[in-house]
Amino acid sequence: MTTFAENHIVFPDGQLNVAPLPEAVMHNGFTPETRDAPGMPLPAQYLNWLFRDIYRRSQALEEKNQTLNSRVIPAWMPIACPMEEPLLGYLKCNGAKFDKEKYPELAMGYPSGVLPDLRGEFIRGWDDGRGVDSGREILRAQGDAIRDITGTLLGVLSNAPDQESVNSYVKGAFSAKLLFGGAAMAGTAYRYDATFASSRVVPTANENRPRNIAFLYIVRAA
Repeated sequence: MTTFAENHIVFPDGQLNVAPLPEAVMHNGFTPETRDAPGMPLPAQYLNWLFRDIYRRSQALEEKNQTLNSRVIPAWMPIACPMEEPLLGYLKCNGAKFDKEKYPELAMGYPSGVLPDLRGEFIRGWDDGRGVDSGREILRAQGDAIRDITGTLLGVLSNAPDQESVNSYVKGAFSAKLLFGGAAMAGTAYRYDATFASSRVVPTANENRPRNIAFLYIVRAA
């Protein structure tokens, strides 16, 4: 009875069960001396060796891939993801707890066992002694703030019966409106109301923010 290998594997010159194999067949490291099953016919030996070699190579490739990932993208490094849900093998940076034993690489960066909550947040480079943002530790959050906005009121307005004259008495974030018919403060003085509005100086919203694009921050689950 012929074997499956003998029926389906054809070597150069139709060689079967011949040792040594023709030189054209002895490639990828397979020779009569490297047989995995010496008692099997040579075609079956080659097929057996070939599948085992493919498995070994795939294992080596997987190990190299894991090594490359760990070197290029450490598990604890936040990654900007353009999708609403992370791919398999990744976790959202949403402040959730994680199993430090299951994900030891994450625990190296987040020993508390809690991922940083980066939803709606900006990441700022650690000051590290530069003095620009001193007094903070790594992973320490910081509240919002804006630069000081200033304005000037020049005091009592007198002998200024028009709005244009009133405008010359205020600067910066202040504006003024001349009030006719109101009681004079003294003699011929006219009363005006001054209003503060930071929108006269800077763009405003219900939060402080730079220009930005929304991404989902994720980390590798490892």
